[in-house]
Amino acid sequence: MIDNKNGSCGTYEPVGIVSVSDTVEIIGSSNIRFAFAALNINAKFTYKTNHLPFHVEVWEVSVDDFKTLCDIPDDQWKDEWGWWRQGHCIYHGNIYNDYTVNGKTMYGYEPAEEEDYEPKSYNDFYKYLLDVHHVSTFYNFCYFAISLADDNGMKVSEFLKEYQP
Repeated sequence: MIDNKNGSCGTYEPVGIVSVSDTVEIIGSSNIRFAFAALNINAKFTYKTNHLPFHVEVWEVSVDDFKTLCDIPDDQWKDEWGWWRQGHCIYHGNIYNDYTVNGKTMYGYEPAEEEDYEPKSYNDFYKYLLDVHHVSTFYNFCYFAISLADDNGMKVSEFLKEYQP
């Protein structure tokens, strides 16, 4: 799988839950809407938060529009279009513990570096990522959110509404 400026594709197989209406959820910056307009992509906005060090929005696009996004080479992706991601983290499929995040139970991955880790409560998903996995970049946030949403049987927008209000 390729991690490029405008997304993570490699093949045109979206990861995570693809809804019955054949849509794919992607996570992007606030400027992604400019790419949608320029590329004539009909996207449905489903979630956003301003409570992170970076801006995050979740959008649903058709499988065909997802392929369109994947087909754009890095050198043709305009800076004013922002960024987007759609892919899994390396822990995907390896649910280990349940954690309390935003006052609710979330199934999550075991910390890689601590053998005797004791789960505790986290105010939000980002705090869980910082404390348990020591990651803070928007890349990791996106990949963990997509993976954990899938592993928790939720859409990405549902997962983030639940754990990253």
